[in-house]
Amino acid sequence: MSEEQEEGKVNLRIFPQMAEGAEPEEVKEKLSATLKVDRAKVDGWFESDEPTVLLKGVAKNVAQRYMDAIDQCGGSAELESLGGIDSSEAIPDLTETER
Repeated sequence: MSEEQEEGKVNLRIFPQMAEGAEPEEVKEKLSATLKVDRAKVDGWFESDEPTVLLKGVAKNVAQRYMDAIDQCGGSAELESLGGIDSSEAIPDLTETER
């Protein structure tokens, strides 16, 4: 993807932490239902020590809606801008390293 195509694109990362005072099981259930993701996958996000990229190279307004939903469920997420950076360095292509 060229820099022009990446402009305005972001990654959405979810962190393996929850809002203060949140019940972990409740947060995970809400995330699973709200994002329509298998519960085992949600559990994996919180078992990791590192943030998980949920959306890669999407429009900022789309990622913002997901981030707002994650926040409302008691999760923690952030947007990572792709403008002006080499996305191949920012996020390794795991499909190549797993082969």
